[in-house]
Amino acid sequence: MALIGAFTLTTSAGADHGGPAASQAEAYALLVDVRLLPTHTPVKQGPLAWAAQSYPPGADQPDEAEVLSAGPLPADGSLVQNVGVMQSIADADDEPQAVAASQAADVALLNQGEDGPRITASLVQAQANADCENDPNATGTTFVDLEIDGTPIENTPAPNTVIDLTVAKVILNEQRPAFDGRGIVVNAIHVISTTEGDPLFRGDIIVAHAMSTVHCPGDGPGTTGENSVLPIVKTVTPDDVEAGDEVTYTATITNNSTEACLVTKVVDHLPIGFEYVSTAGDLGDAATAVTRPDGGIDIELGNGETIAADGGSVTQTFVVKVGDDVEPGTYFNNVEVFCANLGNFVKGLDAPVTVSEQTVTTTSSTPTTLADELPADELPETGTLPVWPLGLLALAVALGVQRARAVASKSDL
Repeated sequence: MALIGAFTLTTSAGADHGGPAASQAEAYALLVDVRLLPTHTPVKQGPLAWAAQSYPPGADQPDEAEVLSAGPLPADGSLVQNVGVMQSIADADDEPQAVAASQAADVALLNQGEDGPRITASLVQAQANADCENDPNATGTTFVDLEIDGTPIENTPAPNTVIDLTVAKVILNEQRPAFDGRGIVVNAIHVISTTEGDPLFRGDIIVAHAMSTVHCPGDGPGTTGENSVLPIVKTVTPDDVEAGDEVTYTATITNNSTEACLVTKVVDHLPIGFEYVSTAGDLGDAATAVTRPDGGIDIELGNGETIAADGGSVTQTFVVKVGDDVEPGTYFNNVEVFCANLGNFVKGLDAPVTVSEQTVTTTSSTPTTLADELPADELPETGTLPVWPLGLLALAVALGVQRARAVASKSDL
């Protein structure tokens, strides 16, 4: 009977990724992230009515959210008096295209005492649209009964209209195309700090935020934010991994404005299934991992750092793990930057990471010998068999000869 042993054969199967496509849409109706001056008391709420979707998708992706009312913040009502009936939707698919929209009714911001709020509107809606055939755009952005300091704002304000209220600046219909990528971030009303006069706070108040960005299999038409005042460059290493491996993203943010960027926060929107490990760089080594409604992770950091004007830059690395359950394919992510005094900027989907199929181990069989089954310390230094089996064999032969002689002697009787 043959003795059977086992050996292993290791093979690696390559994944057929096809043309990599990705899309992400995110919207929320209210965000308050400020420090009241001069005490720098933090006041935070939201994002409220937050919706997000991504492709490749997560397991559970709500595509709409609704909140009935919000405010006032803080207790004295100096920032947010009311933002009622807030709704947000987000839709992303693999064509790819992405649409995000958020709206808020009965808006009232920045109380000025007996004269009432300084910013009011019956309804505002921000909408961000991105696909592979058209320029990213804010079609669908709407303002109804908008007033600033009691003065009606007719029609829809031009993109990035800035109104200085001394205690704060207001960006109306903020539109920032993604730098070096296809996408756009839109804010209907973005209240930010002023660096002059007697500012009320430092940070961001956003009413109706929408962001859409896509990565197309080919170059495709469409404009990008190449002339953005805040270009963002993103790289990753290694870029070909297996599930369970770690990768390092490196983001460099440059400020081409004549005014320093007072960083409120930087957000790295990770692909679904990627997990935060650590961060380091000019923005510090402490970050918060926040789970998006689509199941992905946002890495948020920033503690009042400054990016110098006229070409100043900061660099930050993010170490992340590719989750054990991430399917083979190509994954992208993007970065969003909030400057307390300049506005909201975004980097389109970039820094592709290809997740290959994991190495597969199979088993087979082949004949073996008795020596393969014996412990190594029982094998002889030379020869094919140990000495003790030879002694047993000689004894067996001797016993056999004696038995044969005994049988022959009986037959002679």
